Amino acid sequence: MPAPLMRVIVLDVGWGDSIIVESRDSVGNWHFGLVDCNDTSSNLATLNFFKRRLKTEKYPNANDPHLFKFVLLTHDHADHGQGLKGMMRQFGTEWFWYPKENRRAVQTNLMSYAKRSKKVLKQQALDNTRLLPKLGDVTMEVLWPAPGYNDPAQNNNSVVLLLTLGSCTFLLSGDAEEVAWQNIANKIPSDVEFFKVPHHGSRNGSLDGHGQPTWLPHCPTTATLGISCWARFGHPHDEVLDAFEDENRTYLRTDKHYHLIAETDGIGPTTVSYHR
Repeated sequence: MPAPLMRVIVLDVGWGDSIIVESRDSVGNWHFGLVDCNDTSSNLATLNFFKRRLKTEKYPNANDPHLFKFVLLTHDHADHGQGLKGMMRQFGTEWFWYPKENRRAVQTNLMSYAKRSKKVLKQQALDNTRLLPKLGDVTMEVLWPAPGYNDPAQNNNSVVLLLTLGSCTFLLSGDAEEVAWQNIANKIPSDVEFFKVPHHGSRNGSLDGHGQPTWLPHCPTTATLGISCWARFGHPHDEVLDAFEDENRTYLRTDKHYHLIAETDGIGPTTVSYHR
């Protein structure tokens, strides 16, 4: 049988985040997750990418009516959630997950859709007390938010998700900012091999109010950093890139490298490739 595998694909979608998670288990079955999606009616980049991938990779369960094991809205901003309904409508999901506090228009609309649609089997609010099911052989853990935390600005409500296979962990950070990292930076696992840089490489996602790095000192130096960004919006900020370069960190960015693909068999090392 093929070895277990964990793969994260950070798509080059311009404004926002769209991240596909793939897991092959120890008996060869495939499992899929989706973290955020910024598709619109006139730009279906994520949907079209995933449809092509299902066809070219010939996954045997591609026609499963609830193909995604989970769909996650990290926080209630349109550039992270406006395309999730279309993806759930097209592919279905067992779980729709979202942060527990401070629901606004995007999240409320998605929750309403999930409640009435047969394409969504279950929905659930998340905080870091919630135990998640496995994605195949991949364990999943919510690092943030804490119970009852509520930030009207939304970014600090972001679900920070850990995905672990064997001795390798990938961290997906949403748009988490300084407050979140004050609480969880020292909890970043030492086996993180791929770290999705928060808030598109902006200052408030990686630096504190004095310009000092927040999560970077706690992130393993061997981890590859992935930035989902679009220079048209001024991201990533130069100060953040300077902090990475001062420590000789390896980083890739979607606006220059296109789709970022992190993959591991759980033993390592993780490979991170990109496709122009």
